Amino acid sequence: MLQRYHRASAVGSAIVLPTQCFHFTTDTDSTRLYTNPSSCCTADHSLAAGWYRFTGGDGTRLVTIPLTTTGRCGSSYPGWWNGTLPIMAGATTVENICFYTGDSCSNQFHQ
Repeated sequence: MLQRYHRASAVGSAIVLPTQCFHFTTDTDSTRLYTNPSSCCTADHSLAAGWYRFTGGDGTRLVTIPLTTTGRCGSSYPGWWNGTLPIMAGATTVENICFYTGDSCSNQFHQ
């Protein structure tokens, strides 16, 4: 399912957005912010598969720098986006999510 997003322009162009841009679960938990030093313990393994958007006190951007310690983001094993983010509205990319478990990017998930 695609949804159109209309941006103002002289020619009235439209961008077709992928599903994950409008079908997602919102997470407003401020303990998920990457600067949160809490080491315990949000367990994401129980979450349903799908798209999640972090908003509010926990920020709105993905962590894109390697995390080199356990106990960040309110998680025992913090994760970060290990790739290049799209720069155009409606664009997507396929990259890896890395998790720090004692060795940088020792566990990766392709998304």
